[in-house]
Formats: sequence, structure tokens, C-alpha cells
Amino acid sequence: MIFHNSEWFLSLRFLLSQKHKGTLSFLTIISLLGVGIGVAALLIVLSIMSGFTKDLTQKLINSHSHIVIQKKNHEGFLPNNDIFQKIKVLPHIKGISSFVSSEMMISTTYATLGTQLKAIDPNTIDTVIPFSNKLKPLSLKDKKKITLTDLEPHNEQPSLFLGSELAKRLRIFEGEEINIVSPFSSMGPLGAIPKTKKFKVTGVVETGIFEVDSEYSYIHLQEGQKFLENSKMIHGYEIQIENPLRTENTMILLKPFFSNDFKIEDWQIMHENLFYAFRLEKIAMFFILCFVLIIASFSMIATLFMLVAHKQKQISILQALGLPKKSVQRIFQIQGLLIGVSGTLVGLLLGSIVCLVIKYLKPFELPDIYYQTSIPVDINYTYYILIGCVALFISFFSSYLPSKRASQITPIEGISYIKY
Repeated sequence: MIFHNSEWFLSLRFLLSQKHKGTLSFLTIISLLGVGIGVAALLIVLSIMSGFTKDLTQKLINSHSHIVIQKKNHEGFLPNNDIFQKIKVLPHIKGISSFVSSEMMISTTYATLGTQLKAIDPNTIDTVIPFSNKLKPLSLKDKKKITLTDLEPHNEQPSLFLGSELAKRLRIFEGEEINIVSPFSSMGPLGAIPKTKKFKVTGVVETGIFEVDSEYSYIHLQEGQKFLENSKMIHGYEIQIENPLRTENTMILLKPFFSNDFKIEDWQIMHENLFYAFRLEKIAMFFILCFVLIIASFSMIATLFMLVAHKQKQISILQALGLPKKSVQRIFQIQGLLIGVSGTLVGLLLGSIVCLVIKYLKPFELPDIYYQTSIPVDINYTYYILIGCVALFISFFSSYLPSKRASQITPIEGISYIKY
């Protein structure tokens, strides 16, 4: 649709001539603010949700290996050193590490809880995830630096790292002994006996992800193999690559090394339900907040209808002078567009200011479960384009009914119009 200069001039003239009409001026401001508040709400909510998604994604990348290779039935297998060495030299691969993982029960004098016991290789684990950086002492007063060497057996007693949240739930203190209870039992004189083993807690692991820190515990790979009574078996390989967002090509290169009994998954596949929930939540919030713009459009429709009523004489005179009905309709569509553009710019400016305040001044504190003190904000300029287009679309088409009514006014109807 092409708007002529005369139509822009008349639209601005009609809109700005409201300064002597208190009611119309007030309704125009309300319409503009309605669009602005809706746009600002959309921008703020989407930026905060995107901030949480980006923050969690970064934590997942730093806390998990980028690619995991294991059997489809999650059973153990014997490692092949030739394959291990060949994988290490593949393009874009930074590190590879073996692991053993199994669900266990962890028992203390205070409580008994389930745990995902993961046996790691201290010599290679830092090549796939920055594990050493996540090690902390149990007590804040303890200034001792915890390292992977603390996972080595002390006085023939195996050591264990607990997830930080799991340690809190068990009320563990450093050096305390705990019992790991295996679901696999052995037969004794009196029947089945659960297999248990004592471990000494030497530190905690804080990944920044609540679900991981409240579920996982870590032991030495050799201790895990001994506990499962197979000194050579492993459950899989963890791999780190140069770019965690481009795992497809590396996964294709890895497939020839393994049979169909194995599955190769990247971190996005392993957490696809989580990311799907984030996308669904973001889409749902977008459409819900679009209703704020739709509600604001009702105020715009009422304002334009009142403006049409006040300008009947002018419209009739213009038509008598030869202005086509289509031009009359476009004049009021331009007015709706002007209100929409003004409201959108106000909303984007307001939303940007609020986002910047939340991001840099950090006025709100989050509970400990989020592992951060402030609300994360990701200002994505794609949102500016998307929200701006949606706001302008709603504003422009909200002017259709008032502009249609204006184009239906006849010269006689308008000139004979008497204002009481």
C-alpha cells in the first residue's frame, strides 16, 4: 500500500489538531501508552527468559561433556585402547575420558538418599569438563584447595566427592565416612546381602545446576570398577570438542568406530526435553503478552472512531473537493500507524532501560536454588525487530474499521452534521 504525501500531511494535521480536544488528546496518549507498555512487557519478559536459557546453556556446556558414547542398554563394555587413541586425534576433538556410572544409595547417620554414582578418571576428566574448577571444600572456613588428587585412596580408604546440594541434604562434614549401598546384592548364608562400601568425603562439586549437584557423587574410576566387581569394564566415553554448538560433524566421524549397539549423543540431545520446555514457555509467553497489545488496540480503535466523528465535516469537504474514498481510508490508517510507531518506540526504549537496569544495577536478588544473585538478561536485537513488527501489524490493522467508517461518510452527511 502506497501513501501519498498529501495523505501523510492530512493524517498529521488531523492527529495534531486534537490539542484543543481534551478527551481526544487523552485517549490518544492512553492508546500510545498501551502499545508502549505491551511492547516493553514483551521485550523485558523475552529478554529475561532468554537470559535464563543462555545462562543454563552455558552451565550445561561447562558441567557436561559435549558428546557421550555408551551402549543403548546402558550396560558396561570393555574399552578398546586403539579406538580411544584414534578418537583423540580426530579433528576438533579436545579431549576424551572414560567413566562408570550407576544408581546407588548413599547412607549416613543422618539420612539415606539415592545418588548417581559416577566413577571418573582423574587423569583425563579435565580434558572434557573443567572439573577441577568446580571442586570446593565442605566447610567455608576451610581454606584448603581441593584437587583431583584428593580422590586418590587415603590409608587404603577410598575417597568421594559429593554434589554440593547432596552434601547439604546429608549434612556431611569433611572427613566423614559414608556408606554406598549397591542395588546389586550378593548371596550370603542368610540370603541376599546388599553390597556396601565405606568412602571418605574429601570435598564437594558445585556445577551450578541444582539437579546435578543434588544427585551426583563422584569416585575414582578404579574404585568404581572394583565396586562393580569388574576391574576393566567402563560404561562409556565423554568427549569435548572445540565448538559445542557444532557437534553433528564430529558425531558422524565417531559412528564408524562403534557398532549399532552404541548410541552417540551430544549435550543438546541429552537435554532436549529441557530446551523444548524453554522454547515452548517462551512461545507461550510471547502470545500471552501479545494480548496486552491487542487490548491496547481496542483503545486505539475507540480513539480513531471518536476522531472520525469529530472530523466528519472536514472529511466531507475533502470528498466534495475530489478526494477519493480510498485516500480518506488511508489517512486514518496512517493515524493508526503513527500511534503504533510512537507507542512501539516508547515501549522499546522503556523496555531497554528496564533490561539495562536489571542487568547492570541488579536490583533483584534470586534464591539460592538459581546459583546466582541476580536475574540474567540477554538483550537480543532480534526481539526488537520481532516485537516491533508485531506491534505495528496490530496497530495498523486496528485502524481498519475506523478508516473504513471514515471512507463511507458522504459529502452531504458530513456537511449537514451538527455538533451539539
